[in-house]
Amino acid sequence: MGEWAYGLFGCFDDLDEFFTGLLFGPVTVGRNAVSAGISETCCMGGACLFVPVFNILHLWKIRNATLEKFGIEEGFVMKLAALCCFNVCSQIQIARQYKQGPGEAVARA
Repeated sequence: MGEWAYGLFGCFDDLDEFFTGLLFGPVTVGRNAVSAGISETCCMGGACLFVPVFNILHLWKIRNATLEKFGIEEGFVMKLAALCCFNVCSQIQIARQYKQGPGEAVARA
């Protein structure tokens, strides 16, 4: 199985993506939702962040769809930590993974 092309704290390596995610979080989430196939438009994908409870489910769906698309295995605790504690870095990690292109996850033996 593949692994993330960038680690969770690799968000600091790409400053453009980092500041976009930090200052304009809904834009990053919207782009990720479109890339993951969760939403048809960036606006709808980002607007879901403003709906209580649904926002958590939306972020969870984006991460799970990305994991499935790239064949990455990740434990429940890591998903929960990425979602609840490090959400900005998590969304940047997902955005950078999609920049790599489909099926280009790093495979480690």
